[in-house]
Amino acid sequence: MVVSEAMARRRPLRITYAAIDGGRSYRQQALDDQDGRYRLLLATVEALVGEGVDLLVFPAGYFQVRNERALANLVRRLRLGLRGSAPDFGLVVGVDRMSTAYKTEHPKREHPYFALYRTTAGAIVSMQQVSVTRQQGAVLDLLDARWGARELLLAETEIAFLICGESWSDELLDRVVVSGCRALVVAAHRTVNLHTQAGGYGRLSWHRRFQALCSERELPVVLSEHTRSPHRHPYSWPADISDSLAPDGVPDGVTLRLATITT
Repeated sequence: MVVSEAMARRRPLRITYAAIDGGRSYRQQALDDQDGRYRLLLATVEALVGEGVDLLVFPAGYFQVRNERALANLVRRLRLGLRGSAPDFGLVVGVDRMSTAYKTEHPKREHPYFALYRTTAGAIVSMQQVSVTRQQGAVLDLLDARWGARELLLAETEIAFLICGESWSDELLDRVVVSGCRALVVAAHRTVNLHTQAGGYGRLSWHRRFQALCSERELPVVLSEHTRSPHRHPYSWPADISDSLAPDGVPDGVTLRLATITT
């Protein structure tokens, strides 16, 4: 591949991403210990200030809230807490709003899964997950109605962002590829089984899907998720962009890795 002069002048893009211990009960753990999760997040942010990273990513569902009011309260709490630590990098963290019933086939009734993105300037943007299956991600009218004004690239960056099951959507991945991004970052809930079957929700691991995307499109992919095996994979594709990261002050329960992208 011929590297242009402009590309040669690009500085490396440094994305720090977290693996959080989690199994089948991770949602309940997050709901029961929101204060602990909040302290864990702030301590990790503070440990990375001045480390020269561009973005810190926590998994989807890192926080669980019971309703819209609790979601708004969490946003206010994060805004105040992060103002105190004044991070010099962007931050993504997943927040799920619990719901007893919602109709996912209706364009006005979206999934109760969110990600919050704090820019380096301090603005907090809420992004809602628009699809959880390949089938939902293929219905363009439904997809666009739910996507709304959300941006594909994180503000102030060259990083595309998807939430968990949106990665099943061929349409969304095609939009990522043509966006001109330097990397795709995904905040995921919990890994699915590493099956090789191509059909059906939950059968083909998104790990394999990202590996194929990276190989076919030469696009780096970084994944943050809940897992009980944080060292099982580099959680990046290609694997060689990733290194372990353990600066002083990172609390127990958070496993960090650093993806360095030079293209």
